[in-house]
Amino acid sequence: MSFSIRKFFSNLFVSIIVEAKECKIYGVILKNGKIAKRIETSFEHLENNKANIRAIEYIKKYEKECSYIYIALFFDYMSQGALPTTNTNAYINYGVDPNKVKIINMPSNWSIYANYMEMKLAKNILGNLQVDLLYSPFALLYRQLQQIGFSQGTTLYVYNHINSLALAIFEKDKMKFGAFFITSTTDEIEEDERDLQQVDTSQIDELLSNEKELNSFEKLESLDKFDDIKDLDFQDINSLEDRNLANSISIFGRDMKAYEYIVSAIDEYYSNSLYDAKFLEKIVFFNNTKMSKTFLSYIESQLLLKIENYDINTIEIMNNLMIKEINI
Repeated sequence: MSFSIRKFFSNLFVSIIVEAKECKIYGVILKNGKIAKRIETSFEHLENNKANIRAIEYIKKYEKECSYIYIALFFDYMSQGALPTTNTNAYINYGVDPNKVKIINMPSNWSIYANYMEMKLAKNILGNLQVDLLYSPFALLYRQLQQIGFSQGTTLYVYNHINSLALAIFEKDKMKFGAFFITSTTDEIEEDERDLQQVDTSQIDELLSNEKELNSFEKLESLDKFDDIKDLDFQDINSLEDRNLANSISIFGRDMKAYEYIVSAIDEYYSNSLYDAKFLEKIVFFNNTKMSKTFLSYIESQLLLKIENYDINTIEIMNNLMIKEINI
């Protein structure tokens, strides 16, 4: 049994997510193994790929109150992924140079990787604050699977964030395929993200239940015709009296971009002999951001797959994992 004198002091565990030009902070102060205080805030505007100085100062002010501070950061950089192998020599078959990536082996013979250079960039995003842990969305996805249990059939799991998707296909507990996508750039999100915080996604359901509004989507008879939606003209959307309805459409547009990436991943899984594909039976979503019920129904009807949906809070999941892993 391990023993650490640090547990008798105040220890601050801080989780940080930097996305959509916003730095979100959540923390827990532990003393004598008990929660003494929780902190939560956010700061906007990132400049030169570094968090707002106020965010850094906010964390630093706890240096006097806490003897030790540990920081975990959500890693959503592009050059990462998951492969159905732990053999580094096999990485080249998937187009990944094993010498340029950090590799973490996972249970049941699969692995997560991330580019060394992008890991360095991520750790520098907070200036002179030391980042102790980087959390890959694939690791967080796997954590959720451990909690809810693996499906018996072949299942696509989607870890959904506001500007990224991590996808993994498992046959029971055996990992078969992984993919990571950036769904929105910070420039695309910057203007409308604040307005979307209070959007009721049921408005999307109302919009899509109107036959007149659905006419534009009736041509989506197959996955190959998805590009039709890109031609829709939304220039008049600002003339709507209900501004929230416009925001709801924005959410739906982001959902449809996610749909495009999901279809692309499924196509790669089925067509590439590296993956020994078996037919998918369902898709399970872990959503850290809003996704409309109507959109989930749309996916179900288009792909003919059962859909399950779970709401998650990544920043709290990271915090709980960090406390367990550091284990003071």
